[in-house]
Amino acid sequence: MMTFPSGDDFKTAFSETFSGLNSRPVLLFCILCAAAAGVAGPFGTYSALTPLARMAYWGSLVVLSVPLGYAAYAISLAFFRDRSLLVRNASAVLLGSVFITGLVWVETYFFAKATNSRPPPLRELAAFVFLITALGGVARHVIDQFTQRQIDHTRKDAPPEESRPVSAPALLPDACQPRLLRRLSAQWEGQIFNLSVEDHLVIVANNHREERLRMRFGDAIDEMDGVLGIRVHRSHWVAQHAIDRIERSKGRVFVALTNGARVPVSRTYLPALERYLRD
Repeated sequence: MMTFPSGDDFKTAFSETFSGLNSRPVLLFCILCAAAAGVAGPFGTYSALTPLARMAYWGSLVVLSVPLGYAAYAISLAFFRDRSLLVRNASAVLLGSVFITGLVWVETYFFAKATNSRPPPLRELAAFVFLITALGGVARHVIDQFTQRQIDHTRKDAPPEESRPVSAPALLPDACQPRLLRRLSAQWEGQIFNLSVEDHLVIVANNHREERLRMRFGDAIDEMDGVLGIRVHRSHWVAQHAIDRIERSKGRVFVALTNGARVPVSRTYLPALERYLRD
């Protein structure tokens, strides 16, 4: 039975979802879509609006529709965090269609009034918005699945621990143990090597074991107090003692850990990682 999310659930979902809104790919996507639609003038806007009005119409639609789509996904995530990716993405498409249809209808009505033209029927606008939103939802679902497979593939392809002799890390004194260890099972042994996010679960790993915790990634990093480490990606944190070397392959950067795992490094965090290792 589905339970209504708490205020903290909504806050966490919106924080996780909107963290990538100001990224360069998203901004570039908005600019390209607005420019292309403004020049092409689809759905009758080429003849109904002047070039300046077309750019204003499509630019404002794109700029406002993207945050509405993100909000729809955040609400879906808050309600269906424990469900599959398909359920979350499908519900986000339906909710996003409602939000964006309202936006398109209001903006189209005012532009039609300003140009003395007749706006298209609401059901026609709703069908158009649902089609575009559904295509975006399918693209997101494919990307999410691909990302998950890449994470799994990276871990499966890591060389076996026996092929890379590594001395067992010494345990920290009890007083210096990170708080995150208290959340792990009694079977956990040794220090924590790295943290990552998988489908909104935090994965805690070392050279012996992996465990999953349902908590915010930022909180998990905060509970690694007393352990030197650095965030190398929006979804990855590594402990200093676990870093073996930095690897570069086909324009991508990875941190190779002593347990054989390869953790991707994003461009955003690469300069900080390089300074961290130099110091």
